Amino acid sequence: MRAEQASQSPWIKSRHCGASSTCVEVRRLPDGMVGVRGEHVSGATILVLDETSWRAFTDRIKSGAHDLTA
Repeated sequence: MRAEQASQSPWIKSRHCGASSTCVEVRRLPDGMVGVRGEHVSGATILVLDETSWRAFTDRIKSGAHDLTA
């Protein structure tokens, strides 16, 4: 999905991002899906997840499953 096809609801990001430009932004889409994009990438392709996939993804993030190791 292209950014211009997404709903007009605002893109939001975690308050934990601060000044970092490595965060992702999310937006609820009209059909109940969730759009995900890289911050500051206006017009880029959007990853679209259904509610079940979004919850599974965020649960894995919260559990540390996607943490980068040094």
